[in-house]
Amino acid sequence: MAIIAGEFLVILSSFCTIWMASDELQDELSEIARVDPLTEIYNRRAFDECCDIEFSRAQRSGTSFAIIMCDLDHFKKVNDQHGHHIGDEVLRRFAAILKNRIRQHDVVARFGGEEFILLLPNSNTEQGLQVAEQLRAKTAATQITIDGDISLTLSASFGVAHYCAGDSEWSAVLHRADNALYAAKKQGRNRVVDLATANQSLKTDLKLAEQT
Repeated sequence: MAIIAGEFLVILSSFCTIWMASDELQDELSEIARVDPLTEIYNRRAFDECCDIEFSRAQRSGTSFAIIMCDLDHFKKVNDQHGHHIGDEVLRRFAAILKNRIRQHDVVARFGGEEFILLLPNSNTEQGLQVAEQLRAKTAATQITIDGDISLTLSASFGVAHYCAGDSEWSAVLHRADNALYAAKKQGRNRVVDLATANQSLKTDLKLAEQT
């Protein structure tokens, strides 16, 4: 009986080890699915999940959050002139700039291509503008040297918006930030624009269109 009991314990221990390893592997695979493989920051799926959580918190507690959308200016020229391998390295460097200059509880993700997005909990548009301007200035001041002979100076455009109590879903904030980013690029790039400025820019465009 002692031998059988011993063998049973060995088998049980093996099953427990396999179960724990499988659980750890599942957690690891789940985390990998949330990370952009090129830049090693969150991907859009993970960002959406974070926004769902923050939106629910804002509705419950009455707090606000800001979203910053940013886009590398003239990135296509980098790929065309130097190749996609250099473009990939530029994306990694820019992602590092964003990641290293935000608060611990902020979220940064690659939205797609050369477009990135940030979630700033407990922040309004003014605070979002401050963060975006710091990131814009840091990007513009960064000289990137690759392979010893390629030196690039980058710039990026930023659009900022914050959650309002009347928003029925967090994508409304995203839409306003996207409009602000569009306005920043139309106004000459390498700048930060908020919702109010974006709306003013759109009104100006409409007036100009009506006059022509």
